[in-house]
Amino acid sequence: MSEKMTCMSFGQLMDWVLTEHKEKNTVFGVHRAYQADTAKAMEIFGRNLETPIGPAAGPNTQLAQNIVASYYAGARFFELKTVQKMDGDELAACISRPCILAEDECYNCEWSTELYVPQAMGEYIKAWFILHVMAKEFGLGGTDGFQFNISVGYDLAGIKEKKIDTFIDSMKDAKDTDIFKECRQWLLDNADKFEKVEFKRDVHGIAYPIQNVASYFSVKVVQKVDLGTHVMFIGEVEDAEVLAEKEVMTYAYYHQVKNGTTPKNAPSFQEKTEKSGWRCSICGYIYEGDPLPEDFVCPLCGAPASVFEKI
Repeated sequence: MSEKMTCMSFGQLMDWVLTEHKEKNTVFGVHRAYQADTAKAMEIFGRNLETPIGPAAGPNTQLAQNIVASYYAGARFFELKTVQKMDGDELAACISRPCILAEDECYNCEWSTELYVPQAMGEYIKAWFILHVMAKEFGLGGTDGFQFNISVGYDLAGIKEKKIDTFIDSMKDAKDTDIFKECRQWLLDNADKFEKVEFKRDVHGIAYPIQNVASYFSVKVVQKVDLGTHVMFIGEVEDAEVLAEKEVMTYAYYHQVKNGTTPKNAPSFQEKTEKSGWRCSICGYIYEGDPLPEDFVCPLCGAPASVFEKI
């Protein structure tokens, strides 16, 4: 057995969880699953939380399988293992072995994750996906009943370094990361392995979720246009269906109701400014001048003048 931790792929983790649960009714050796009463969920930081119990930052929140096992046992609030500018082999060389000393009452002499920072991010995103799936597939609670609390260190200079700043931005909004796309694609490709996660397939046999979905389109791309900050795909609709007559969460809703902000690494990101003029309520672009031309089109997102707000 090596002292170094090895990350497993999302597919390996999902197959392990599904197979072990089916054959033994356990997950990573945990025999008794905690089923949360969603009616008794509390709220913290403006989000649901089914129990106020969970592991603190440490080896037990370093790998995805640690987090998954904790969730299955009843944890819902996870303080993820700290990341810092020193990581991987550099950090491992500074840590005495074993990292948990038992000479007295025991203590953890690890400073932070022994993985490289991008690997740590990958473990947390993989765990986030698996917990959502387990909540639904195994009936353990709501898919919004748990929270991840990230921990970074250990001084301001270190936190401001690019790899830590990227980690923070990616954890806040992971949808553009490679690991997020990998996890999502695996679930779509393996939708047949689930019994309670509902899905349908389009005319091409591609699986798509139907829970919390208003509609779907299956489109054949016929042209791609580079707009500088965005790439616009033009396609022919080959299949479509309205699944629910409910209000959808548009990008404007994200900004106006959820107070969403544009990530620093997004092409449309702009620093806060005291400039006067008009702000696009979709992407935040600021037009300096008054009045705003009636035929003005946002150069970043293509929104019309009607969605601009006076600042």
